[in-house]
Amino acid sequence: MKNFIKTDYNIQSILFSLFFIFLVLDVWVFGSFISAVIYLLIAINHIISSNKRFFSKQYIKTIWFTVYYWISMLFMLSLLSLFLLSGLHLKNDYSISFGYGILCFGLFGTPVLAISYYIICYNDYQKLI
Repeated sequence: MKNFIKTDYNIQSILFSLFFIFLVLDVWVFGSFISAVIYLLIAINHIISSNKRFFSKQYIKTIWFTVYYWISMLFMLSLLSLFLLSGLHLKNDYSISFGYGILCFGLFGTPVLAISYYIICYNDYQKLI
């Protein structure tokens, strides 16, 4: 698990740095939103590594990690259900308001979750050193 924590922290640091570099380049130079691809890679990495940490018997789960994990997985399940609802072509007020709620949480909650996970990785890495 120690090697995983070191590797995960290094990958998080690289992706986090690349995201801000490409975000600045997108805004001022390209205008192509390639930073969204990096952000998608960060999200995929969060899902994989947080599940590996959560289901590992060697990883000591802190309260902050447990709260992060359940909020992020609830968000992922909500997003998945939103995709499934969009495939049913239901046009009612509940599905529309549910979609807007998920979108609002995604716009404001996802960066907070990404920063929170980076802090969790940083703290775990510091405990190893």
